[in-house]
Amino acid sequence: MTDPVLSVRDLTVRFGEVAVVDKVGLDVMPGEIVGLVGESGSGKSVTARAVMRLLPRRAAISGSVRLLGEDIGAMSERRLRALRGSVVSMIFQDPMTSFDPVHRIGAQIAEAITVHARPGWRKATKRVGSLLESVGIAPARARAFPHELSGGMRQRAMTAMAVANGPALMIADEPTTALDVTVQDQVMQLMRDLNQSSGTAILLITHNIAVVASLCSRLVVLYAGRVVEDGPTADLLSAPRHPYTTALLRSVPRLDQPATRLVAISGQPPDPANPPSGCMFQPRCERAIARCREAEPPLGAVGAGHHVRCWRPVEVAA
Repeated sequence: MTDPVLSVRDLTVRFGEVAVVDKVGLDVMPGEIVGLVGESGSGKSVTARAVMRLLPRRAAISGSVRLLGEDIGAMSERRLRALRGSVVSMIFQDPMTSFDPVHRIGAQIAEAITVHARPGWRKATKRVGSLLESVGIAPARARAFPHELSGGMRQRAMTAMAVANGPALMIADEPTTALDVTVQDQVMQLMRDLNQSSGTAILLITHNIAVVASLCSRLVVLYAGRVVEDGPTADLLSAPRHPYTTALLRSVPRLDQPATRLVAISGQPPDPANPPSGCMFQPRCERAIARCREAEPPLGAVGAGHHVRCWRPVEVAA
């Protein structure tokens, strides 16, 4: 059996006494695109940054994160710098804070190439032009400073930098945020091409169910820092078993069904400093029973590769 590119087991992240990610586990196999979905504040970005070891020092991280079999937690800073940008890369949610404001976009992308591949500056700058063109930016814009690009162009330039060295794993944190639908399609196609041509595995963090449906083979649903459901994308979209997953899908407009009023999820996500008893979702759940308030359910199998954390999983229609 092929080993995963990324293997996360019991990942827990605490800030002081507060656990914002609690015992998260997931695998990303070679050539696989896995979606990580959930509301804002569910722990998606913190999970991604913990994988890359990019959280501040005050964050207490426990559990196991292995990249190509190597323990990320045991790596030296020198080894991590060698891996970041080459073996694993990341598209950050806010590219304006990720680019150096006093250096031109092209020079920063070229530096990411030369640090790892060392092809020479002239070859690197030529490669920058083709990378920018692949994300719909004119090569001449390589001389622009970050503040001279629109938000969408900065996001695309960040995507070009992330794919520059053909990483084994790419973590994309909301890569289509602030992009119009045509540019979203360009970025999605770029990730799809990278995945198919070089076998790059992708962990995609997004709120966009349409992006998930078109790109991901498997989904992991987070709620309040916990995995509440995971499995094949087709199963989760056609027959979700956790009430939270069902509620997320009900809040998405559908073009293949008669027009109906969208149903918002009542209430707010729990305060991690003062979590509810039992199941974290029970205060907002229509299916909650007494047992849901007494103990948190385990993550159990409900099908082939399909797991759910619920005492009363949603029934599958015949």
